[in-house]
Amino acid sequence: MEELLKRCFYGDRELEAKKHYHLFGRAEGRRHKSFLPTDFNYEEYYALNPEVKALARNKWEYPDEKFAKKHYLRQGAANNLAYRFDVPDNFKMEDYLFLNPDLEAVASDRLLKKERTFLLRKHYHFHGKAERRACSLDDLPRDFDFNAYYQLNEDVYDAAIAVNEYNNFYAIRHYLRLGRHEGRMYAFDLPDGFKEEEYLALNPQLNSFLVIENPSGKHRDFFLRLHYHYYGWQLGLPYKIEIPDDFDYRVYLLLNPDVAEGARQDNKSPDLFAEHHYLQHGIFERRPYTFEVPEDFDENVYLAYNPDLHAYLNENPSFDQDFLLRKHYHFYGRHENRTVL
Repeated sequence: MEELLKRCFYGDRELEAKKHYHLFGRAEGRRHKSFLPTDFNYEEYYALNPEVKALARNKWEYPDEKFAKKHYLRQGAANNLAYRFDVPDNFKMEDYLFLNPDLEAVASDRLLKKERTFLLRKHYHFHGKAERRACSLDDLPRDFDFNAYYQLNEDVYDAAIAVNEYNNFYAIRHYLRLGRHEGRMYAFDLPDGFKEEEYLALNPQLNSFLVIENPSGKHRDFFLRLHYHYYGWQLGLPYKIEIPDDFDYRVYLLLNPDVAEGARQDNKSPDLFAEHHYLQHGIFERRPYTFEVPEDFDENVYLAYNPDLHAYLNENPSFDQDFLLRKHYHFYGRHENRTVL
């Protein structure tokens, strides 16, 4: 019987509520559903809206979660009151503390994790963001090299030495807090596919550089990257063991008779033999694989200025015209000062 009375009571209230909404609420723009955001945080709502906190205190309902939710639904949403601290999605309490060790005083490790997280999020919202404090190691580039960062930014190196903190932690903190906003370099400018072993193999003269700069041998790769960044690219030193885009096996065999002889004695096809030889030996021996012609060499123009070459072309019908004209210039034309433009 008691249960039946309860259902009747709540049923009557529901009916009255629907009737009120129909007659008045709809016209007045009253809410009829709960639109509480899924990420609503009542503690942050109080912190962000001190007037709500004061109101709750006056009603002896602080820090009640229900009061905060009711207030938001009745007034907060309509007035666009904030209910979450403005922190990045990748904010991490541990990272924020690591990157900003002075905050240990703000969030003591004696507090519960939930309390520390709240205090640190609050700090970032009210202070950290304006101070451009780093809050996540996810923002650190994958190729960040702290040794290179010090090398490329001498003032950072000097500052680290001055406070006796020459280590990767100081470099990471500096970059995330200041360096990235200042556009500082954090890694050597190397081409795609750069490999230290291949760079050294292709340039054995660098061994003397390593003996001087890295006598212990512990940081070989770092000094090889450093060398290419400052010197290698300017000198055009090779850094990758691969077939160049402009490699022509016919030219390689023609300019290297001993390789051509080896190809004749081998069962492999000439193109495969030439490429294999270049990768195994030629690249290290700096063997030529292209004809020496001007960068803007135009085969048609060369032929137009030198019509006598038509007979030369007719004598070698098995080769394409461009190949023969470049070959002619390499072996004869440049020595005869023939016109190319």
